[in-house]
Amino acid sequence: MRHREALQLATPIRKRIAAWAAPQISALKTARPQLPPGLDGRAEDVCEPLVIITDMGGKEWSGKIRQALIALLSKTGREIENHFELMLRDTKRVWPEAEPFVSSKTLLEGLLNCTESPWSEWRKCHPLTEAGLARIMKEFHIHPSHSPNKSSRGYHRKDFLDSWDRYCIEGNAATPPTEVSTCPKPNEHGVKRTLATRVMLRTVCKSS
Repeated sequence: MRHREALQLATPIRKRIAAWAAPQISALKTARPQLPPGLDGRAEDVCEPLVIITDMGGKEWSGKIRQALIALLSKTGREIENHFELMLRDTKRVWPEAEPFVSSKTLLEGLLNCTESPWSEWRKCHPLTEAGLARIMKEFHIHPSHSPNKSSRGYHRKDFLDSWDRYCIEGNAATPPTEVSTCPKPNEHGVKRTLATRVMLRTVCKSS
């Protein structure tokens, strides 16, 4: 569909939404809805406007949106957790044997060579970066630091040992999630707001 055709179809809908929203602005601004349990602060900020709008649609939609959010966020949480565990297993797999220190660059190159994992198409179809690696490692209280001779920054093997022991249990391998990236095939997970919105709306519509 061409832009002008889409615009012609969407304009009446946009006008109807604007006409509905105008007298509701004060109520929308002051609304403080009860959000589903288990959301962190960022998730609450993202979900609150949608909950406010659906609450104004009546009790039926109010219940549906909360059910959809609970289903979506619990699924997303498992996917994120699965990614973190997969990262630990991959770091253990690619770590040069007996090396006490590995630079961020070397470790990242090893991870990007794990073709069955999503690191080569991690965000917006781009590879995982050193900064992205550091953000994931932070979840396990593992932080990059200087090498013993101060020539590079990277990771010390001793900092991984506890997490490897707890998460890298033989026979309990984390597998790459199946719907992560918004990139076309064959991309994998990267939990996107656009993906979350689509899944949320599909869940609501299916339940209607």
